[in-house]
Amino acid sequence: MLTDAQIDRYCRQLILPEVGAAGQQRLLRSTVRLHGRGDAALVCASYLAGAGVGALALEGAPLHGATAAALGLDGGGEEEIGRWIARRNPDCRWLPAAGLARPSAAVAIGTPLPARLPEAAVMLWGGADAERLICAQLPAGRACRECLDAFVGAARADEPSTLLGTFIALATLRALLAVEPIDRPVVWQVDWERPQARPMALPSRPGCVLCAP
Repeated sequence: MLTDAQIDRYCRQLILPEVGAAGQQRLLRSTVRLHGRGDAALVCASYLAGAGVGALALEGAPLHGATAAALGLDGGGEEEIGRWIARRNPDCRWLPAAGLARPSAAVAIGTPLPARLPEAAVMLWGGADAERLICAQLPAGRACRECLDAFVGAARADEPSTLLGTFIALATLRALLAVEPIDRPVVWQVDWERPQARPMALPSRPGCVLCAP
């Protein structure tokens, strides 16, 4: 049950048919782990915390960028970010990022990262545990090289950080709320020049923990 304070805090989204009381409780039970640093990561974390995601972890501190500087978080580490998230929304817990896979380590052990910041790539997985849909923990086994290559690519530094952070937050919330249920891995390609975004389903490959049929 939502408390009176939570009903007041989330009143604007509780009236949305995609959210409602059940959806809000689902968000409060959710854990989201983001990988990256810079303004896009901070914008994404801010939106997710404001929406009521129950726990956030960010691999990539300290943060750097114009938004981080404006908030007094430029160069801030885990403790500073955790305090800022708590001020943003007391319902959101900040989780230590220790143990989260870094891009190079993820490739080495065959484990893809679930969200890339600030690069324009978002990868979402479906599964029985939808409340932890965007997280670093994957089923036992190895991912195929194509899944890794689709996700761990060359960084592009010219994408607008605010737009990218907002897009990733929206894509994450839609997945957590099952607005569009995901039954297989999806990679989003984002083109800021048009602008447009389109999802691509990865081809199925036997033996891959992500894209196997």
